[in-house]
Amino acid sequence: MDAVTFVVLVLLTGPAVQSADVPCRTFEEIYPTGKELCEKMWDDAFVYETNLSVAFTMWFFEAENPNNKVAERLGWSSPVDDCHLEYFHKEAPGPEPDNFTECHPWKDYSCCHQDTVSSVQKIKEAYGKEWHWDRCGPLSSACERFFVQEACLYECEPNAGFYRKFPDHVYNDSDPNHNKWQMEGMPIRADYCDAWFRACRYDRFCAADSGSYSSCAREYAKVDNTGDNGGNAGLIAGVVVACVIVAVLIGFYRKFPDHVYNDSDPNHNKWQMEGMPIRADYCDAWFRACRYDRFCAADSGSYSSCAREYAKVDNTGDNGGNAGLIAGVVVACVIVAVLIGTLGYFIFRERKGQPVFNKLEAE
Repeated sequence: MDAVTFVVLVLLTGPAVQSADVPCRTFEEIYPTGKELCEKMWDDAFVYETNLSVAFTMWFFEAENPNNKVAERLGWSSPVDDCHLEYFHKEAPGPEPDNFTECHPWKDYSCCHQDTVSSVQKIKEAYGKEWHWDRCGPLSSACERFFVQEACLYECEPNAGFYRKFPDHVYNDSDPNHNKWQMEGMPIRADYCDAWFRACRYDRFCAADSGSYSSCAREYAKVDNTGDNGGNAGLIAGVVVACVIVAVLIGFYRKFPDHVYNDSDPNHNKWQMEGMPIRADYCDAWFRACRYDRFCAADSGSYSSCAREYAKVDNTGDNGGNAGLIAGVVVACVIVAVLIGTLGYFIFRERKGQPVFNKLEAE
């Protein structure tokens, strides 16, 4: 067999901490497929579109935003020079600084400010805790990433403004039901919605009104306003324990495939990969996302070399923590000793009638 793919998925779940009277269910219990997830969760803001040539994506790695071409095929004039949506948005799209990494695909032409999307936590907390996507317990990292990507699309994508529910020619400032931030009918790639469903399938989310995010937010707002967020129930019930273990073996690029592998050679193994071609735009996107983060620089940043170096440190039992603590204590003691000695010297001179500092003579 040229390739063997082995996937093990283990999901361990404990009782979820949830707000009182707001139901929580797994995604697959709320949304039968990716279609319902995209369309129901966002109250018709998005439409599940199987014709990918006329469907927008919520994330991309290309240097040029592929949504611009989609907008043109749908008859819109793109790229746009007005953001249309109004909440935290800019008036007009433009570039953001180099530290714009959380929503990095839109760095060069964005409707969002860096401060709005500077981190996952900032994005999650932007609209209040009733909109936190993890009110039913922590989401898996794979699932949470899709919520971040949707937020980036809403905040940063210039073409999203074409789908404002109440555009300028319709908007009535005196109508309390009208606003300038709500979206409606934006076609989203079906494969993207399906991928979101797969990533979140076993995670838990609010099931109020068939999983409508806005309905859930209203329910949570009621709970929060009464001061009952289910905290005591959560302590009694316990803490959510969710662990997803995925092991994937890709045989095509195994460094020592079966016809080469020699069990008696200590340098051979069945886990190492070699030469798998990866999309350049993905690698470039990874670089942009991590550009200002810090990483081990041993052997020009080789992960395996770093691991070997850390293993040496760990095996000696000296990870720098004790040395740092000792050095800190020594420095602190020296500073204290100098201060005490100086103060003692001043007192000694004062008692001998030979003060270090004389009184100022009045002119």
